[in-house]
Amino acid sequence: MRWLDRLLGRAEYDSRIADAYVARRSPQADDGLPFRFLVEDVFVITGRGTVVVGTVQSGAARVGDPVLVGSTDSVVDGIEVFGSRADQTITGEPVGLLLRGVTRDSVARGGQVLGRS
Repeated sequence: MRWLDRLLGRAEYDSRIADAYVARRSPQADDGLPFRFLVEDVFVITGRGTVVVGTVQSGAARVGDPVLVGSTDSVVDGIEVFGSRADQTITGEPVGLLLRGVTRDSVARGGQVLGRS
């Protein structure tokens, strides 16, 4: 640490800000809120279905969970995180969701995928 930073007490200040930011931005397993996913891109995999890529805004979804895409009922057929299959999503994490019965035209960038209870 440089002498000016020590003199001004910046090291402690900076570390508190960084710790608070990391805690706020870190993925959480399930925050207890309903599942909400913001769509950033859409792909179609021939023979498999439609994949939406984006970030989980709240809640968690698991393979087999019912979801609502616009006005279309669907089911999560698969979850992928950083190129690896996963069983569930985590709030704050960028993921890909393979959705059953959803066409490319029924979902677009900026759309949402919502959990159904």
